[in-house]
Amino acid sequence: RFILCIGAVVLQRTEEKEENKIFNYYLGSDSELNDLLTINFDHDKYNLDKPNVNKYGKLYMNGKEVFKYTISNIPKILKKAIQHSNINIEDINYFIFHQANIRIIETVAKNLNIPMSKVLVNLDEYANTSAASIPLCFSENIKNGKIKTNDIICMCGFGAGMSYGCVILKY
Repeated sequence: RFILCIGAVVLQRTEEKEENKIFNYYLGSDSELNDLLTINFDHDKYNLDKPNVNKYGKLYMNGKEVFKYTISNIPKILKKAIQHSNINIEDINYFIFHQANIRIIETVAKNLNIPMSKVLVNLDEYANTSAASIPLCFSENIKNGKIKTNDIICMCGFGAGMSYGCVILKY
């Protein structure tokens, strides 16, 4: 079965100080490691105005190194996001990590002493949906009633070029 997913989050300004809010976020990239997960593309050789997927570079991933990088850095990124959020990791109701690999998710949770009951996973249902994995998991758990109003959610992801991000919000 093939699944094509797209995710988007729409934010709206609110005058209520205690309503839905973003506590903090942390974004960045480790460009010196961008060759661990990348598409090799020769900009001089190919013209993007003429779409032809077959002639562009293919995705390359050094899975072992991406795994090592992710399990050691996602906890640091999450801690940096929490650092200025005026909450503790224990205050977070649910964690949604990029749904790339269950071993990564379980190892990150273990390294942070987060029980898997607080980690939302839909990898078994949809596999790795790339950039849509976090919005898809978030939406699905709102729909099924697991995520409720005023829950504090932490979302962390990583991707190509060894970019990463973490946001902590009240739903």
